[in-house]
Amino acid sequence: MDREVNELDFINIVSTIGAVFLHVNNCFWSFSSTERYWATANVIESVFYFAVPLFFMLCGVTLIDYRYKYSTRDYIKKRFIKVFIPYIFWSIIGIIWTHLIFSTNQGVFKISLKEFINLLLSGNGIRYFWFFIPLFMIYISIPFIAFLEQDKKLTVFKIYILFYIVMNAALPFFNNVFQLGLNLTQWRIPILEGFMVYPLLGYVINCRCQVKNVQIR
Repeated sequence: MDREVNELDFINIVSTIGAVFLHVNNCFWSFSSTERYWATANVIESVFYFAVPLFFMLCGVTLIDYRYKYSTRDYIKKRFIKVFIPYIFWSIIGIIWTHLIFSTNQGVFKISLKEFINLLLSGNGIRYFWFFIPLFMIYISIPFIAFLEQDKKLTVFKIYILFYIVMNAALPFFNNVFQLGLNLTQWRIPILEGFMVYPLLGYVINCRCQVKNVQIR
């Protein structure tokens, strides 16, 4: 158990470092074919792109089997207290800081209630908080899949991942690269949309690693 926790902590630390590199690499989004810095920024953006998907994968490892540790009520309570409330609090601070203190409105808070709510709903209260919106959707989805029978979870998740790779990644990729001109718009399976594939992928990989560790011992 300690070994597993240490491995997850290590992955979490690596993901955090990757996220920091991405956040300070804003110059990547200002493309310039003449500036030498952009090539380096491109390398940084590509190398550390794994950070957010890895965070989502860790959610699958630590949360999908939550029912063996606590009830769904406790699961919701923990997510609400540990993540949702801090998100709202710091988003409000960020909105006030951006639109009042650092605004050009001479200390006048010129933002409508609708704009304020949209900033909270979009995760743009603080620029990098977009991450929390798909995270909340993952949190909401997990209780529904957590009730799958334990001996069927891996099979269902593997099929899900396979279909995702084929329908949402491989087909669009080859269609664009080889300019096949195929109309695949309606061939995307709704349940496979979004970031949900990452928690399931993390869960499957973790289970495989545990099996290998047992075999080695």
